[in-house]
Amino acid sequence: MVSTDGGLLNQPVSVSHIMLSAGERAEIIVDFSSAYRKKIKLISKAFSVGNGGGGMGGGEMLANGAPFDVMRFDVTSQITDNIKLYTSLPQNADINSRLTVAMSDTTRTFVMSMSGMGGGGGMQFLINNKVFDINRIDETVPSGATEIWEISNTSQIAHPFHAHAIQWQILDRGTIGSTLVSVTDVDLGWKDTVLVQPNETVRFIGKFDPTINYGRYMYHCHILEHEDNGMMGTFEVLH
Repeated sequence: MVSTDGGLLNQPVSVSHIMLSAGERAEIIVDFSSAYRKKIKLISKAFSVGNGGGGMGGGEMLANGAPFDVMRFDVTSQITDNIKLYTSLPQNADINSRLTVAMSDTTRTFVMSMSGMGGGGGMQFLINNKVFDINRIDETVPSGATEIWEISNTSQIAHPFHAHAIQWQILDRGTIGSTLVSVTDVDLGWKDTVLVQPNETVRFIGKFDPTINYGRYMYHCHILEHEDNGMMGTFEVLH
């Protein structure tokens, strides 16, 4: 894996699989040099996220993910390419300018939760105990600010948290109420969509560049049913 949502990783990371939620992106390099006359499948592996039958791809109404084939590569010829995969980016690459807690002007907290389960009154998906209101500004951000956003998921299913107009660096993650652990490997890339597991807290940090960030933007769960049923908010970056 060489890239996440917002650009290249400093170093390629060897992986056996990648967990991608709705809206997340990844770039990978596959070496077929030892696969001559083989049929290689790209598959979606079975997954189970949360309790009560709620998978990350469809909320409480769908089962957890069953495995399926995505595509097949039939390797029918041998070609010797003079390819050398990079080992690391230059030190001045943007991804190597890691933001730190000390650089943050403030920390904002967001709690993703659900209500209405099993009562016949319909399901609501909430952020900070509120459903989306297009006429409400939920957060006001000074232009040029560097901020930590702390996202906690108190529901029983996973939610991919997505914020518009900014790329983040993940600081740490862990069980709600426990000591958070600094991230490594693929979590070191630039992100705009972060999967938050049930009972998990994730902290990420970003700078609202005054040359490009001003006006009103959205943050929301990237599962369509969840954002349509309330799990969304508006933040405004001031001039």
